[in-house]
Amino acid sequence: MIDGLPTEISSLSTGDLATSFERSNLSSFINPNDVESVTVLKDAAAASIYGARAANGVIVITTKSGKGMGSKGKPVIKFSSDFIFTEKPDLDDMHYASTSDLIDYEMALYKRATSIYPGGEADLWGNTVGMGYIGSGGAINYYSPLYNLYRKKFEGAISQKQFDDEVQQMRGLDYRREYVDKVWRNPFRQSYNISVAAATDKQDLYISLNYIGSEKLVSDNNETFNAYIKARQQVMKT
Repeated sequence: MIDGLPTEISSLSTGDLATSFERSNLSSFINPNDVESVTVLKDAAAASIYGARAANGVIVITTKSGKGMGSKGKPVIKFSSDFIFTEKPDLDDMHYASTSDLIDYEMALYKRATSIYPGGEADLWGNTVGMGYIGSGGAINYYSPLYNLYRKKFEGAISQKQFDDEVQQMRGLDYRREYVDKVWRNPFRQSYNISVAAATDKQDLYISLNYIGSEKLVSDNNETFNAYIKARQQVMKT
């Protein structure tokens, strides 16, 4: 319930509003800065007030109003902001294998594979057994860059020295590091909220404006603008 009106909400997440527009998420359509109080009613208490649909419980949310914040005849202006900065993950802390480690691992696998066949590399790269040539027998085989170098060396397309030079060059590559440096960013979130509240004996008014901008780890920038107006007028018979 929000200000006495029933609302179907399955999540009360107050995460990044700039990326949460799902109907099932409360934070996608209400600014947390506009919430005055939250009350949880459970079981019989909820059912007795709101009926059978509230048997599992009801969350009652009351938003701010001019009557609750404003002084009579004098508007009250409030401003708040917050900044959240998160450093992007450090690959060194994740203990990923380096390119050189992966090459050593693949070389060990290749050595083991050649030991399985009596003919060694001849059987491994043969047309009918082992890994076969690319496109042989109607099948398409794809190899890692290292295995492709092994295949070229076996076919005589490159020499042992050329093979060693290529492998040494590959060891100096670090695609993960390049991805982190070129693609990943330090996530950043900024939020600004301003509200104006005023009240008299017969009426009250509450207005708030909210801006949220964020940069995620890998994505474009996101921006969200929220405006909220709550007004009450006391009507009396003359």
